Amino acid sequence: MIRLTTLVAASLVAGAACAADFNTLLDRVVALNPSDAIAAIADRAEILDQKAENTLEAPEVEFTRVWGNNDEIGNKWELSVTQSFDWPGLYAARRRAVKANEIALQANREAALRDLRAEARLLLVDIVNNYKNIELETGLAARMDSLEYRYRIASDAGDETVLDYNKTVIERIAVHRALHSLEAEREVLLSSLSAMTAGADAAELLKDFDYEYPAFDISSVPVTREAIAALDPQAAAADLRIKALKAAESVERRSLLPGFSLGYAHETELGGDFNGFTIGVTLPFLYGNKRIKSSQLQAESIRMEAENAVTRRQASVNADLARLKALGHIIDEYTPVVTTEASMILLKKALDARQITFLTYIEEVNYFIAARRDYLETLYQYQQTLASLSYFN
Repeated sequence: MIRLTTLVAASLVAGAACAADFNTLLDRVVALNPSDAIAAIADRAEILDQKAENTLEAPEVEFTRVWGNNDEIGNKWELSVTQSFDWPGLYAARRRAVKANEIALQANREAALRDLRAEARLLLVDIVNNYKNIELETGLAARMDSLEYRYRIASDAGDETVLDYNKTVIERIAVHRALHSLEAEREVLLSSLSAMTAGADAAELLKDFDYEYPAFDISSVPVTREAIAALDPQAAAADLRIKALKAAESVERRSLLPGFSLGYAHETELGGDFNGFTIGVTLPFLYGNKRIKSSQLQAESIRMEAENAVTRRQASVNADLARLKALGHIIDEYTPVVTTEASMILLKKALDARQITFLTYIEEVNYFIAARRDYLETLYQYQQTLASLSYFN
């Protein structure tokens, strides 16, 4: 099998005992992506900020010094130390809210990681498809290079017409143009792979890759609404976000309860010392709190969106399964014909025996090549659909 020239160097450097399969490479790509680590840092900062809100305010120290307008009155000074604190049950409610939010943020990251894996899977499917098409065009280009050389020699010797030779030149140019287009597409895919893996060398990542599509068990795909909801990480994340909002609502309710402040006070006036304490009460309920209603509305919005998302996911799964069945039928019909070189060998023998003209040969070759391209495109669409269905795995 003819290999793509741009892969030769990578293949020589590899020196690996065995090739990496699709899922092994997929795991590596996901592991190299920094988005989860970035999200984890941002989530950690948010949690620390929330925990900071659940601490006592710093004690307040106040000192007052005033001077009288005559010696008989003397001077006056006052010192007080005050500590404010919220309603006691509010601190426990905040701790529960922080924990619930921490779990919800973790679920969000897991859902995002599943989305990232799906994106990486589709990118690798694109890379495999591109490679297989380049293999096809590389083999065809080598065949046309050989024919052009043969017809040039024959034309110089007078055994073939210049017209036939020019036809080989035109066909060779067309094939190489298609090949160069696919190679340019490959460079774009490699750039995308490098971007997804934080700048890793894409050629290095692919050097041991076997460029084969992954196997997948269709029976593992959930089809009922209940099964999809149970396996969908987005649905799980939504449920945990709702619980976090419920905990936040509890915090808001308790925050409407009175707060207190206790303090020690010392005064010196007219030569006498006075010691005592201060008590303060804040009444936040007098202002009302619309944030409770906001939390309730957010929770209801998330619940409705989660239900709608499951409905869309179920419709997508059913459509993908139907599409997969149709594509699989086409692939089964194509496979016995286009995965063999028998037709190409017969055409080459007919051309060498002058049973067909070069023009007829090209027309027939293009016919089978077009079928091979259609087969690869169908296989590509099949694998794209499988990638969508493998979201739950």
